[in-house]
This record gives sequence, structure tokens and C-alpha cells, in this order.
Amino acid sequence: MSKITFIDINLELAIKETLDLNPDENVTTENILLVKSLVVVSKGIFSLSGLEHAANLQKITFTDNNIISLEPLKDLNKLFSIGVAANINLPLDEILKFEKITELDLSLNNQMIGDIKKLSNLTELTTLWINDTTLTDVSFLSSLNKLVTLQLNNNNIQSLSSLNSNELIGLWCRTNNITTLSDVKNFGKTQRIMASDNNLVDLKFVSSMKYLTHLYVDANKLTSLHDVNNKTLTYINAAYNSLTNLDIDDAPSLVTLLAPHNSIKNIDNINSIPALTTLDLTENKLVDISNLGELKKLSVLYTRENPNISKYFLLSNTSMTQLITNNGGLSDELIKTLGQSDTLVLLGVADSNLTNVSFMKNYPAVKVLSLDSNNITDLTPLSTLSLQTLSCKFQKITLPDVKKGESTNIKLFNIVGTPPSIIFNTSGSLNNSLLVWDNSGSNSLTFSDKLSIGEFDGEVRQLVINA
Repeated sequence: MSKITFIDINLELAIKETLDLNPDENVTTENILLVKSLVVVSKGIFSLSGLEHAANLQKITFTDNNIISLEPLKDLNKLFSIGVAANINLPLDEILKFEKITELDLSLNNQMIGDIKKLSNLTELTTLWINDTTLTDVSFLSSLNKLVTLQLNNNNIQSLSSLNSNELIGLWCRTNNITTLSDVKNFGKTQRIMASDNNLVDLKFVSSMKYLTHLYVDANKLTSLHDVNNKTLTYINAAYNSLTNLDIDDAPSLVTLLAPHNSIKNIDNINSIPALTTLDLTENKLVDISNLGELKKLSVLYTRENPNISKYFLLSNTSMTQLITNNGGLSDELIKTLGQSDTLVLLGVADSNLTNVSFMKNYPAVKVLSLDSNNITDLTPLSTLSLQTLSCKFQKITLPDVKKGESTNIKLFNIVGTPPSIIFNTSGSLNNSLLVWDNSGSNSLTFSDKLSIGEFDGEVRQLVINA
């Protein structure tokens, strides 16, 4: 057993930390054999000299360092995983010395891109990460037919037609310039595709994928989901596209569909996804969502920022536990059409036109309730609920005009039936629920109450005219 002398003190310290050695203990040719995995991030390491003694080393991760050579590692026969992301002085030729490695991370290494075709020699690779570079040419992929996981995020890739692995399980290629994935020949075993922030215009490749479960195609140029004809797909994120309807052809296993920030108006074909449990249609152009009642398993629904919804559905026809429909066009009359639900535990109806909370008797299981930005003054009907969280802020109440000296009946009560704190912005009084202003013109008061489960506040305005 002998002490190993390191050129780079930071490497020595990292190995000591890995071995749980005290600062005054030495790294030796014996204890270094205990190192099987070494992860060192942002430590300024420039030399790996000394690691040649780590005969049992299997995995290295040296993200964001200053390494210029991997020469000390060339005889480590157990080494199968090399992670050298963000080592901007390391040439690709140093990687090519390791023809038997199966895992490789070259992210944030633009200096290697000019020689990237040489990666075709590393035919044993099963995992490859080349994220955050200027990569455009991926023709080298045609030789890597054992790839199981491939990450090519944040590059300048236009096509993945060279991809040629029958073993591929996961593909991450977000933030590129890809227009289609239909030219990829081998998606035979692929289960997960992350293709967010590209230029995809269709999803024709989906129908032939027998094992696909998760599809991320948000922030693309899709106008339709008609090509989604897949028996195994369980999750789709199609946010920030140009969809106008949910025209999925057939997706019997789909349980989660995220399609916020589109232009969806038509959901007539919703019965083609009968297993759906979670649906996000935030900020679309919905008007009639009555057929959502056909989704018996639907439990989570977001229809925020759809102010023109005029037809809802009976919650009792679904398995709804969470409904958030802030700015969903709800009025006192329209919310009654939702009927009753014993399963609903979270309800968000902020930014609506509600004036009272009597409808909450229909939802006895609700624990979390958001009523912000409505026209509500009386919370006492909520006292029968076992609420854990309540937000009822920013209420805006405009009372009918009155003549000077006339009173207005207004019930201003918190959840326990007592008045909140009131500040008159203009002179007036509120006694026994009768509000009287001292002067003509625009008048207002603000109210607030901090509850143990949340907050209740807002403003009351009224115009007083001379008799």
C-alpha cells in the first residue's frame, strides 16, 4: 500500500470525500480501489492523474471542470460511464479512446461538435447525452444501434432520420428545429418522447408506436391531434400549439391530456379518450363543455381563462376531485348547473361573477376553496364545511346607486358570522347590515379578515346621488 500523489489537489479532495477520509488521511493504492463511482461538479479540476490506480472505477461525472485529457483512465477496464459535460477544453479524441463505454454525456461542449461524426465509432453506447450545443448533423446516430436513452436537447437539429436503434426507450430532443419525427424508422420499443419546443406540424409517427406511453409535444406548430391513434399512450402534453379542437382519433389508455394555451373550442370527440382522469384546457376558447360529463373517470379538470363557457356538465357524472375554472364565466345561476358532488375536494372559481356561496352546500367534501376576485360579501354558508384552506381575496362589490340619506342592506360577514375589519374610504356607517353614506358622489369602503384557514378581503363601492 502506498500513498498516491495527485497533481490536482481538488481531485484528491473529491476522492477523499468519496471515501469519507479525514483531510489528514491519504488516498492510497489500496483504498482507492473502493471507488466505483466518482461525481465531481464545478471544482475546477484540470488533471485526472492518480485515477489510473482506481481499477474498480465504473462511472465518472466531472460536470463543469477544466479537464483536458482522459489519458489516466484509458486502462480502467471496468469504466463504462463517462460524464464530462461543460469541460470546454477537452477534445473529442479523448473520448474516442474508450470504445467500450456504454454511457456518455458530452453536453455543453461545443468544441467537440466539429468532430462529432467520429462518435459513430462508439457502437456500444446505450445512453448518450449531447445537450446545449450547436449540434446540427446527427448522421453519426446511424451507427449507434444499441441506444436505449438519447438526449439532444437545446441544439439546432432539423431531422433525426439517422436515428437507427431498435432498443430506444426514451428520446429527449426538446428545443430544436425538428419538423417531423415520421422519418425516424426505429421507434419499435420507444416509450417516451420529449419533443417540446420544436416545429412539429403532425403526429403521424404516433400510430405505429406500440409501446409509447408519454408524449411531450408542447410548444410546437400542431393544429390537430387527429393523428393520435394509439392503444398504449397514457400521457400527452400539447400545450402552446395552435389546436382548435380535441380531435383525437383513438386513445383508450390516455389518462392525462394537457392542452392549455391553444385555441380549442370543439371537444365533441372527447369520448375517444374514455380513460381520461386529468384534463387541462386552461386559456382556450371553450364555450360548451357539457360533453365532459361523458368522462366517467375524470377527476382533475382545469378550464381557467375560458370566460365564454356557457354550458357546463353535472359533476356527479364524473369522478371529479379537483376543478379549477377561474375566469370560466361562472355566475350564480351557471354554477348551479354543475349539480352536486361528494368527491370534490378542491374547487377554484376565482375571477368569476359569483355574489354568494350558497352553492357550496352541494360540495360537502371540499377542503380547499379559491373564491378570489368575485363579488362575495357573506361567507357564513361555508361554516358547515371542513375547509382547510380558503382564499377569498379581492372581492369587488358595486352596489346600486342610492339617494343621499338612503340605506342599503349588505351582509358583510366572515365564515364565523362576524363582520370583518372595515375601513371607510369616504365617510359613512354600517350598522346592523345597513350601509349609509354621509356624502353624495362616489363612496367606498374596504374590508379584510385574516382567518386561520385563509383570507377574506375586498372593496365595496356605491354612488350616492342628491335627492
